[in-house]
Amino acid sequence: MAYQPYLTIKEIWEKRDKSQMFLMGISALSPAIVYVIGRIIWDLGKYHRLLLITGRVFVAAVIIQIIVLTYLGYWIIEVLREEK
Repeated sequence: MAYQPYLTIKEIWEKRDKSQMFLMGISALSPAIVYVIGRIIWDLGKYHRLLLITGRVFVAAVIIQIIVLTYLGYWIIEVLREEK
């Protein structure tokens, strides 16, 4: 995916392989998933409750998530444009 994203997404789209589409989506969302799970474990372990206050790590996780989704979205749009 990192070396040839256009060809990878195009092949998945042409085959209509739902398992690969699901895997690609989960991979794109993994930074957010890891952050949320880590935050729950940390808050419950240290404070014995969930905190709603966010900090620098949250901002970093959001920035990483935006970068990943923008990268993936760009290549998906390129594949869909060519099909028209």
